[in-house]
Amino acid sequence: MTVYVPTDVGERSRFLSKLEMNVPPADKLVIGGDWNVSLDEALRSESFYADRSDVKALLELCTELVVVDPFPMLNPGDPGYTWFSNLFRDRQAITRRRLDFFLMGEEIHNRCTSVRLRCSPLSDHKPVIADICLSIDNSKGIGFFRLNNEVLKEPGASEWVSKHMQSWERARGHFEATADWLDGGIAITSGVLDVISRILARERNKREAECKRRVEDEEERLDGHPISVMVWAEERERRMKEWDKLQEDKQKRWSDILRIKGIEFNDKMAKETFQNLQPRRAQLQMVELRHPFDAAAPSACSASGMLQYATRQPQDGGTTDLTEESDMWTDTKVKLQITGRLALDRPLALEETMQTLKSMAKGKSPGVDELLVEFYSANWEAMGPKLVDLYNELLTCGKLGKGMTHGVISVLFKKGDKTKVQNWRSTSLLNVSYKILAKSLARRLAQYLPELVKGDQGAFVKGRLIFNNIVTAIETLEVVQSEGLDMTVLLVDLEKTHDKVGWSFVLTTTLRWMGFGEAICVAVARRHSFSTPIKLVATILGEVGYGSRRCVKRELLRQACCSY
Repeated sequence: MTVYVPTDVGERSRFLSKLEMNVPPADKLVIGGDWNVSLDEALRSESFYADRSDVKALLELCTELVVVDPFPMLNPGDPGYTWFSNLFRDRQAITRRRLDFFLMGEEIHNRCTSVRLRCSPLSDHKPVIADICLSIDNSKGIGFFRLNNEVLKEPGASEWVSKHMQSWERARGHFEATADWLDGGIAITSGVLDVISRILARERNKREAECKRRVEDEEERLDGHPISVMVWAEERERRMKEWDKLQEDKQKRWSDILRIKGIEFNDKMAKETFQNLQPRRAQLQMVELRHPFDAAAPSACSASGMLQYATRQPQDGGTTDLTEESDMWTDTKVKLQITGRLALDRPLALEETMQTLKSMAKGKSPGVDELLVEFYSANWEAMGPKLVDLYNELLTCGKLGKGMTHGVISVLFKKGDKTKVQNWRSTSLLNVSYKILAKSLARRLAQYLPELVKGDQGAFVKGRLIFNNIVTAIETLEVVQSEGLDMTVLLVDLEKTHDKVGWSFVLTTTLRWMGFGEAICVAVARRHSFSTPIKLVATILGEVGYGSRRCVKRELLRQACCSY
């Protein structure tokens, strides 16, 4: 739908009010045109125009039709002015506004890949062009289930986990390796807790539906004989209290979930309020991708095509000694002390891994085994010793299981053109059993990083802040300006190493050159060498957990990987 909104404020307000009443809300709604009012200024609370009637009418239109302007998200930092006034020579000023824009429903907004402006000599308004992907492959994967933490409060659940892991010991002889045996035990535990969670959810829903039905029955009886009105009114009040009690329990559970995620809510909330604060689909979908380096290649719109463009082929497996090809390591004089090498190579202790578990954040998304940090905290006596035994095998000659090393990459949109893969941030969803090992080794390594990494590295080292370098740069500029020094200040921004540095650079070459022991090098190498194919999921053609396809395993050091 195209619109041309009147220029007069009063007429504009009436036009927008009528438009709101005549356009039904729809996910596939697109309204574009000359609105003669800036939505940017309307959304700015301190704006001079914020309380004007036409501005309020435009905001009410967006709220009622559930439409948004995609331009700010796809072009952050770009004012996107579409109209320029004539030059006011008496005050040497010119007025600029973004008066032309699109308003899109949720589904079309997710399919919009870019919004751009184009100069035109025939009008004082710039044309606005939106690219929308209309052809979408709707195939979906199997999805992922997240374990409800309420299951852990059931006393029978923890008791079952303990008995299961004890009885699972008898099956150890049927597996070639401890890793495969533990993978099987964890998979069974996850599946049973999944079933328990669904049963408990079904019982809660049945209990709430029964309370609602009983209240409605009493309300119908109130319309009966006048003599019995007070009796049924008292019965209705009693049953309403039962229903209120269920709602209060749910509200407390929702508040706890939000508090873990850092969202404070001081009033009672309904189900709709909780869903608005924790939406199922908070991120945009990936609907189209251009080839990352071949401009002549066609755009990919299917799940398989986008996955082909988004993934890259595996590099080296981390076994090449790069010192034979380059002498760059000869300038690295710092070495890990013998005491540090022995400390990093020593076996992991149960108490050490338990402290690691306590330091891990709660409320995070789980890996494919669905088990959260809260699960391992509640069942550490049953799970902890078996995990520690496996971790210590890895420090010698063992390996982790395929299930434990199975990661899921979720891509989240950052900003800019949605058809460019570099504008999507990749995040790995890893199993907690895997992250306990990684974080335990990282906590050990953190003690020795300050003596291995020079002081000009201001971040990611214990006791250092990136803010220190920022303050140093600011103070340097102040000295240059105050003393009037004749010099040039260069800001050198080195390209990120993520996705470019292979594991041979880190493992076979750098760690061993700096004197790291064999155990820590083997542990890091085997964590990645035996990882299973990764699934790229989430925002590709669906909600979280859908549109999944197996993609090729990569061996590069990447930001989304569970590196230290």
